[in-house]
Amino acid sequence: AVGERAITMMFSTPAVWRSVAGLETARACLASLRCIQSSGDVLLTVDLALIRSVLPATCHVLSVYGATEAPALIQWFVPSDRADDEPRVAAGYPLAGVGFAILDEAGDPVPDGAAGELVVKSPWMSRGLWKAGDVHPGPFERESADPSTPVYRTGDIVRLRPDGLFVTLGRKDRQVKILGNRVELAEIETVLKLMPDVADAAVIARRVGAEPQLYAFVVPRKATPEFMSRVRSRLSKALPAHMR
Repeated sequence: AVGERAITMMFSTPAVWRSVAGLETARACLASLRCIQSSGDVLLTVDLALIRSVLPATCHVLSVYGATEAPALIQWFVPSDRADDEPRVAAGYPLAGVGFAILDEAGDPVPDGAAGELVVKSPWMSRGLWKAGDVHPGPFERESADPSTPVYRTGDIVRLRPDGLFVTLGRKDRQVKILGNRVELAEIETVLKLMPDVADAAVIARRVGAEPQLYAFVVPRKATPEFMSRVRSRLSKALPAHMR
């Protein structure tokens, strides 16, 4: 479709770019692109190299960091001659008008260059969460000195480089991103523990290659040959498609 319509700009997640770059016809089909945007998950250095190998030499790569509640807070055009050898491509620079802080577990600012939770303050965020036909405050906080501008604790662990670029390192909670989708490990554990055959369960995420993989450990109330097949079947029906 990109090739047939001569599309010049395209946005997608690293997982999609990784898949597209593996196609035999990718280079020819993407020849019209002038700029691509990558967001929704961490862009790895190996992925960037793979993507650039099938893009036109003049095509710009825009890295964007944000959240559903607060989109496009941090971004930058990744230079084609990027020199650093870090495994993750930096998320970018904060946009004008976006305040930020990097805090430790106690809520205090971390030392320069140290890792901590990214907290942002911006007028360009969601008004709240839509529930039962009305807007609720959701995860946003308000400062008494400036109640008009919401504050959002992203749950993302970041560090600030000396050159002003933010690098994302992971999550504070147990949320992971798989194929650009948010996955809460506790939600999967809850589904498993509600099954009558399961006495206990735990779910972890481990990176195997480029994408995290989910692993569930279950304790049966009574071990039977059919136990695992029943658990798999019920789990598949209970979870959204991107969690299966």
